[in-house]
Amino acid sequence: MMRSPHSDVHRVGLVVDTEFGSSIFALAARMHVWVIDSPTNRVAAETIWSRKSADAAKHLEVGVTLFQSPMGTPPDIVVGDILDTIMDHHSEWAHDPPMAELDIYGVPDTDSAAATLSSLGLVVIEREASRIRCRIPME
Repeated sequence: MMRSPHSDVHRVGLVVDTEFGSSIFALAARMHVWVIDSPTNRVAAETIWSRKSADAAKHLEVGVTLFQSPMGTPPDIVVGDILDTIMDHHSEWAHDPPMAELDIYGVPDTDSAAATLSSLGLVVIEREASRIRCRIPME
């Protein structure tokens, strides 16, 4: 599949912070965000869903998807558990262009967390206290 060198980067968000809540609004307006289900995050997601976009074709570009994870699961393990599902929904078979970057919220900015993400095949390109941005290697 040929792309222009100026194609937009398809970036997806992943929130594993159970108390992220209304911070989801700004993310979901500019990218699709996968959010761990919790009472706080569910309220924000339901608010977003109630404002349904007229353009359903953009559901993989903006908006929110809730996913389940057992309570108490360490954030880096949650990332590993949901990553394949996110890849399936944002790969070259599901989206053009395919996901090139993943912004992860709720994983501590530690060398250990970065090593875990790397073991999942993600290339950490930016680390901040609240976000880790990873590049998705193209095969």
